[in-house]
Amino acid sequence: MVFPPSFFPPSFFPPSLFPLSGKKFKHQFGVAALPPTESVFVRTDQFDHETAEKQKLIASDHNNYVASLRSADDSMQEVAKMIAANNGSPSDPPLNEVLDRADAGKRTKADARVRDGAALDLLVRASQSIQEDVVICSSDVRSGFPMIAGVVCFPSGWSIAEKIGQPVAEIHDRVPAFAEQMSSRTEALMSKIAVGRPVWRTNWGVRTSARLDQSPKHAKTIREAATSIDASNAGSRCYFRVERQTLSRLPLTHDILFTIHTVQTPVDQLNEDQRQTLASWLATCPAETLRYKSIESIKSPLVVWIAESLKN
Repeated sequence: MVFPPSFFPPSFFPPSLFPLSGKKFKHQFGVAALPPTESVFVRTDQFDHETAEKQKLIASDHNNYVASLRSADDSMQEVAKMIAANNGSPSDPPLNEVLDRADAGKRTKADARVRDGAALDLLVRASQSIQEDVVICSSDVRSGFPMIAGVVCFPSGWSIAEKIGQPVAEIHDRVPAFAEQMSSRTEALMSKIAVGRPVWRTNWGVRTSARLDQSPKHAKTIREAATSIDASNAGSRCYFRVERQTLSRLPLTHDILFTIHTVQTPVDQLNEDQRQTLASWLATCPAETLRYKSIESIKSPLVVWIAESLKN
């Protein structure tokens, strides 16, 4: 069987990335230390497709996927170095060489992209050599850790253009129960992250499109896709989507790198236990959360489909 880009067959959907457990929905903070054996950046068999897709999206609509504040220049260059050290960058000239020349303070015509103000170009080039979306948040506690830069090509219902400059609490102001249950914990976590001690968590959803880029400009198309979903086809037309998120303290600037690696699979490719757990969570999920996750309109047909699939 051939699976569309970034999908996993049931035996290969990473068990560690299936974030639901138990028989009842609960709001999850779910942050843990990233194991020493795991990297912030993960390469899967979808690497070629996803990096090519990033390049295409950025070339077609740069301002929808890329944004920064001038205050982020040093952090953007630091993140570009971090990515180059972990993954390399098959570019001409190679990214590591451009970064080395920037460090040496050389300003030749060949180094045009490392002139003052071009740190964002370095971050964009580096981000196109990894599957993860990258966001940089300031370490400024008093300002609420505002988002100061990012290259985000595969968002789930938001865009870097609309969030740039916002503090963490404002970024998440539409997330149900975030202010009451997670805002203070998130800010405390971001204050305490130590250099060399990254943390990770997952975020889940069910989407009605296989599109990796689910930024707001595609909202109408995605809503229209939901109208064709019923109890006979929900398993193949609804996609269980998980974000592997990491947070790391940058050694030099002490700003915070946030990465998002998105994986997804049709619901009918989840194993029986995963489908049962998903149905239980959907059945007990508050309406406001279903609405926020754009699941409300497909909940009933999806739960019915799962119930029928478990009978077979």
